[in-house]
Amino acid sequence: MAAVAGGIVSTTSYVLIEGYRNRSFEENARSDAELGLLLAPERFSVDRVEELLTQLGSRDGFDAVARTGDLVFSSSPLLRVDDVPPEVQADVDAEELVQARTKVAGEPYLVVAGTTSSGGPELYFFFSRADLLQGLRDFRDVLLVGWLASLGAAVLLGRILTRRTLRPVREAAQASRDIAEGLLATRLDVRSDDEFGAWADAFNDMAAALEQKVNDLAAAATRERRFTADVAHELRTPLTSMVSASELLEDHLATIPVGARRPAELLIADVRRFRRLVLELLELARLDAASTPEQADEPQNEPLLLRDAMSAVVARSGLANVAIQAQTDGIVVLGDRLRFARVMGNLLANAAEHAGGPVHIAARREGDMIAIDVVDHGPGIAAEDLAHIFDRFHKSDNARTSHGPGLGLAIARQHAEAQGGTLRVANNPDGGACFTFLLPAAPGDNGS
Repeated sequence: MAAVAGGIVSTTSYVLIEGYRNRSFEENARSDAELGLLLAPERFSVDRVEELLTQLGSRDGFDAVARTGDLVFSSSPLLRVDDVPPEVQADVDAEELVQARTKVAGEPYLVVAGTTSSGGPELYFFFSRADLLQGLRDFRDVLLVGWLASLGAAVLLGRILTRRTLRPVREAAQASRDIAEGLLATRLDVRSDDEFGAWADAFNDMAAALEQKVNDLAAAATRERRFTADVAHELRTPLTSMVSASELLEDHLATIPVGARRPAELLIADVRRFRRLVLELLELARLDAASTPEQADEPQNEPLLLRDAMSAVVARSGLANVAIQAQTDGIVVLGDRLRFARVMGNLLANAAEHAGGPVHIAARREGDMIAIDVVDHGPGIAAEDLAHIFDRFHKSDNARTSHGPGLGLAIARQHAEAQGGTLRVANNPDGGACFTFLLPAAPGDNGS
């Protein structure tokens, strides 16, 4: 802004001064020319013309050339009639002065021409513009230097003011980054009572409220994890007794009266379901505890030959309708063997429980990751359930009658993420659901 404003002022000043100086110069030149014409003789006389030129030549500021017929007289040997612009020579009359700018031997002149009367001598007055132009150049240089000096001062002052003005903004930006990185105790220094001081106060209030909220949420999450772990742990002792009793009852179902047999079967099924819930709650508590820095449980990732690892999981699952596609041959992934088995076992059990029918396992490369697709041929997953399928205790409507508590997929996803991968789900265009387990490819693996 300083550069633009200074440039506008300097340019405007130069244009105004240049116009004023040129107009003044031309007005003075015409006045001198009119005075010279008053001194000129009405009739031609060599002596009188030479006397006039001598008189005019003695005056500073201009020279004169007189012409009458073929005779030419000049007050300066450097000036001739040929130096007068042709348009000036053609328009000379006694009614009005004629003027034009020209150059003689590289020097700028203003030529003013006139005559005393019809038939009288023509007088051409040469006014040098060299001093005028030099003065204008000096004025231009002064303006330029002043503009540059004011620009430099404006830049220096602007930098100082900007640094002082934007320092609170930079500090606030850094404080925001610190808070985003988890340094919730970050605060701004309040140095003034102006708008920046009010801003710092508001920022500190916001940071304090955020810190309190995060601490409250963390404490609530800790209490929730502790409660889940404590409840699951406390249930293990009575659960063990209940499982033993249910197994004993199951061994003697044939001897139980027919009327009591059905309630006994329901009791045995509920005990198994209860046992599964407690075991998954305990596993969830271990995963939550392992996610904290002080109790971090690093996965033991190692290169796994994908087909062999999946074949072992399928064999342990006891499912007979699982087909492993040939594309998995030769693919090596980086994963924790136990966590890998937990994730794949859950996906296979989920497909068998909710879909039924055959299950296909295929693998493909996605950048640096290997995508393992577990495809079933069931009814698929409702669109409103896709976004929540990995949430804890989430169960879709068509799964309400299943025996799972809704924790299996949440646990499987945590195991997948602990290995540097993830889980995602989508419906197949031809029907059924496709769960995709992504794991990093082992270095040097060329599987596709």
